[in-house]
Amino acid sequence: KRYNAMQGRSYITTQSLKKLKANLQQTALAPDGWYLMGAKAKYRKYNINELNEGGKFAFGNTVMFVDQFVEYLPRGGVLAWDINEKIGYVRHAYRCGILKEDEYNRCMSSLSEMAADAFSSWEEYMRSLICGAALFVYSIDQWNIKSAVDFASKMAPLMLSSDLADVSWGE
Repeated sequence: KRYNAMQGRSYITTQSLKKLKANLQQTALAPDGWYLMGAKAKYRKYNINELNEGGKFAFGNTVMFVDQFVEYLPRGGVLAWDINEKIGYVRHAYRCGILKEDEYNRCMSSLSEMAADAFSSWEEYMRSLICGAALFVYSIDQWNIKSAVDFASKMAPLMLSSDLADVSWGE
């Protein structure tokens, strides 16, 4: 998706294959038809088998890691992590004068709608956020699963016991 690559950083949004409809499972498991940011073209399709060794390694590690907690993920996968990253970018852009107030409000409204469409509660959103953050820690710490598990095990109790867990979704 286009919004998954911006400002020189890329995001991975995951969802359980078991929860997808059969035709979407087939598409997700196909080695071709994936999109990769190109230097000259906006987006170009690629085949997973054509990735360089580093790309295959990262893709395989991501799939392996997410597979460990996929049953815990809500319908929105780790989208909450991506949404939170974008919220940070929008806030910084507004503070730096890059975005005007109306643009800031439109962006925040769009991100809020995206979250409301993907999740049915704060608890789902927080589970998604914790898993997405753990995936990020895993990827930036040279695929160190211990770092990711330590992070998630410390953050989950804090977030899931916060006052936010008691707020009605959509308020």
